[in-house]
Amino acid sequence: MAEVRTREEALAAIDAGLVRWAGAAADVLAWAMAVASGAQAEAEAEAVGRSRRVAELADLLASLGPEEKLRPVAAADLARARESLASARQVVTWLADVAVSIAALQRSLAANTAGFVTAAGSDLALRGRELGAYRAAGGLGGLGGSAGLGWRAAGAPGVPPGTGGAGWLVGCGLSDLDVAQAGFADNPITGTFGRGGATRADYLWALSAWDETVRPGLDRGLNRDDFAARDAARRAPPLRRTADVYDMFLGSDPIRVERRPDGSVTVLNGRHRLQIAGELGITRLPASWGAW
Repeated sequence: MAEVRTREEALAAIDAGLVRWAGAAADVLAWAMAVASGAQAEAEAEAVGRSRRVAELADLLASLGPEEKLRPVAAADLARARESLASARQVVTWLADVAVSIAALQRSLAANTAGFVTAAGSDLALRGRELGAYRAAGGLGGLGGSAGLGWRAAGAPGVPPGTGGAGWLVGCGLSDLDVAQAGFADNPITGTFGRGGATRADYLWALSAWDETVRPGLDRGLNRDDFAARDAARRAPPLRRTADVYDMFLGSDPIRVERRPDGSVTVLNGRHRLQIAGELGITRLPASWGAW
């Protein structure tokens, strides 16, 4: 861990620590799910083997006459095999319940942690700006230059820092589109996913990240630099960066729609994004609107 010399560096360290904690929590749950799924597969295979053994012993017992000396032994073996099968099935059920619980924790983490970390980062950024302003006014002189959260104070083009609510929409020249109203029957999707190497799974992640992380962060006053710093802190790989999701919706290639004289909305650009949004139950996306 880097040595902390200034208050700004302390705030930056806390912010980075929160981001790393969120990423580590997600990684631990992913590892737990992988272990539980592997154990469940092994238990199911074991249950299949024990079921086969029960069937074999049942056939053997059925083939023995009432007076056969081996009949009591076969009956005892069959009873033990059935108990063993019941135990294996109980383990399968228990592991399935564990997987369900882990999945619930993953959903809860995605729904709550990102918002918490974003809100905490915004608060730390505000405190960093206030500290910088205090120092610039003559306070805390000699305790070191501004560092750490300096990137938080610089707003991205069109998105002033500290602009909450839907102010960032106006700043970007966009407005919300009701996803349910967007139709492209007259301009259907003919290609497949793959633009820029992105897969369907990448689009699903990007739309989820927009709805759960990027948009709430913008509502709290964050900007592109904030998301880029977050990505760097958690070492986000390509196609899993929130700054790229920001660009996807607010960059040079926004969703573009046009309202027709009959009131219907046709999609000129962004049909894949709108399709995935509809599948995920996302109700609104920023869009550039054309004329009647």
